[in-house]
Amino acid sequence: MNAMVKKTNIEIIEEIGRLSQYVNEDSICKTEEVKTNEQDDLNQELVTSTEVVEGSRLPFMIESTRKAAETVIVPNRVKPVENHDNHTVHITIFENFYDNRAGFSSDISWKEFKELLSEHTIESEKTNITSFNCWRFKENDFEPARREKMGQLHLDDNGQPTPARTADNCTEISALFLDFDGGMSIRDGIKLCKKFEHFGYTSSGHKKKKSGYVDKFRMVLPFEKPISKDDFLKIRDSIKEWAVGLDKKSVDISRLFAGYACDEDHSVFAETWSNKGRLLRFEDFKSKNIGFIQFRNLLMQKMRAAERKEHDGQYEQLRGILLRKLTNHFVGYEPTWNMVAVAMYNEGFSLQDFTDVTVGGMMNSKTVEHCEAKWSRAQTSNLTCDKGYLWNVTKGKHDR
Repeated sequence: MNAMVKKTNIEIIEEIGRLSQYVNEDSICKTEEVKTNEQDDLNQELVTSTEVVEGSRLPFMIESTRKAAETVIVPNRVKPVENHDNHTVHITIFENFYDNRAGFSSDISWKEFKELLSEHTIESEKTNITSFNCWRFKENDFEPARREKMGQLHLDDNGQPTPARTADNCTEISALFLDFDGGMSIRDGIKLCKKFEHFGYTSSGHKKKKSGYVDKFRMVLPFEKPISKDDFLKIRDSIKEWAVGLDKKSVDISRLFAGYACDEDHSVFAETWSNKGRLLRFEDFKSKNIGFIQFRNLLMQKMRAAERKEHDGQYEQLRGILLRKLTNHFVGYEPTWNMVAVAMYNEGFSLQDFTDVTVGGMMNSKTVEHCEAKWSRAQTSNLTCDKGYLWNVTKGKHDR
């Protein structure tokens, strides 16, 4: 018979420590807390166990160590997600989809932003929905907002001009709006942005029969810090490549987005969601060389000019007709004017041509300086619109 050996409580505990290397890995990795009474029972067992059969010491010690291991709380190694509710975003609110006044804006917390966009309204007409964007606009030396067609200044409650919702007046952006009009499902959209902090909501056209019951929704991702307009232009194409199925106009400078609303019949499909994650950064996207884009656009312009030489007579005649029609057609809408600048640049028109049609009637509130600034940006644009777009403008077939 094996001899009996007396051991003290301290010696038993020390023996457990020496033999812990024999414990299975899965036993050590348990993270569930053991109830207090189970811990007390184990402690009591260690106190009362003073005799061990020498020949069977190892099995006894392993069993005791397993029980002790179950009481160890292993810290969660997954990095906790930071709470960004107090993160600041800048929001500008517009009365409706055609409101060109950018005077009502404020810095608010991300939590307040989500609460604001979570308020659902019943509205059958999309253009009447209160709209938003996260662009900051100039507070001084800005281009003032004017009433469409009449050209009168929009004045605030104090009788002062308000900045217009134009690309010229934009300075920086604090959150990215992604607009999906059937190009991606909500499920895939959430998967795309799963590692980023974001808020999502369905748009007014969501699950409608006329569009094939597809998902239509928007997602808002706050930037870690505001991004200047110039830096945003550098990553705009990269955003389009990353967000497959995105409405490409989502990343237009000064673009606004209708809020969370739909008609009563489709309100049953309306939903919002939010995701905890890290904030979006400029470095998340590939930055493009603006100088290269300018060179490429200039090269394309020269190639088009070379092609037109074969039809000089006909081209000059059509060119003259197009300039007259553009001059006599009032647009009064900034995004359309922006596209006209790009199309005219791509088709080889001059800055003087663009200035003549703008100041002459298309956007009679603009100045020569405004035209020069717009023309300069057209040279770095990645848009591919051409004379076909210009003819459509003269026929009234353009965005409003």
